[in-house]
Amino acid sequence: MGRIFLGVGESFTAIGATLWGIKTVGAIHTSRVISWNGMATYVAMAVGAPLGVMLNGYFGISGFAAVVILAAAVVALAFILILRIYLQQPAALPRT
Repeated sequence: MGRIFLGVGESFTAIGATLWGIKTVGAIHTSRVISWNGMATYVAMAVGAPLGVMLNGYFGISGFAAVVILAAAVVALAFILILRIYLQQPAALPRT
């Protein structure tokens, strides 16, 4: 069951990141965005596995869980702050 949730979550994350990238740089650069997404995914797996083993070795499973929860909270807070800054910018007026 855990693998199913992990697969669904990873798929939603990959789709969201890819669509955001395409919207940011334009549809003409779709292949570039897909390659960025693939590189980021494989770098995260390459760095995440040894980092997880190291954290588990130092802190044990409960400490490891606390570090992961803290990291998720920091990322969520950073996202909220960036979103607030982005939403405070005035929207461009439509061309007539």
